[in-house]
Amino acid sequence: ALQVRTIAEDVHAPPNDARRYLVVELPNGLQVFLGSDPATDVAAAALSVDCGCFHEPETSLGLAHLHEHMVFLGSEKYPEEDEYNRYLGEHGGDSNAYTTEEQTTYFFKVNAPHLEGALDRFAQLFVAPLFAESCLEREIKAVDSENTNYSMDDSWRMNQLKKTTAVQDHPFARFDTGTWETLGGAVPNETRAALVQWN
Repeated sequence: ALQVRTIAEDVHAPPNDARRYLVVELPNGLQVFLGSDPATDVAAAALSVDCGCFHEPETSLGLAHLHEHMVFLGSEKYPEEDEYNRYLGEHGGDSNAYTTEEQTTYFFKVNAPHLEGALDRFAQLFVAPLFAESCLEREIKAVDSENTNYSMDDSWRMNQLKKTTAVQDHPFARFDTGTWETLGGAVPNETRAALVQWN
């Protein structure tokens, strides 16, 4: 049986919140916040990793964003590219992720009876992701397209302006969304090697 250490049983919650909460630590050091609500028929999970665009190499700007895309596309245990999203979709769920300067968060929801299958597929994306080269060109183009779309957004433009006035040797000043050029779209084998090394 998996040995977990209880960190907190007394989680502060509003008085009208009938859910139960528990914080545990797994043997690998991963801390897990659990919430139980028997009244709902939907289950969800999220994983936040202390790694974002500040941590990517200057030679691969946008690598954190590309990683966020690629990690969903198959694992050694579930190698089919669409297995994770297909499973969620078939069971009333969906998933998404976002990358910030210092964190990346992945999350999903699914009909409660299918949580165990969803968690296994989710976990395997981080245990043994494939980063299949067959998906790489498409995902680099998707990241490039997002960058183009963001450039029309006023809040994104304001953030780019802040970057120009920041201390230029700080990671905040760097470009971080990713484009075909910054992600090495013309040399996908090198980009895949960077993903594997960075993972």
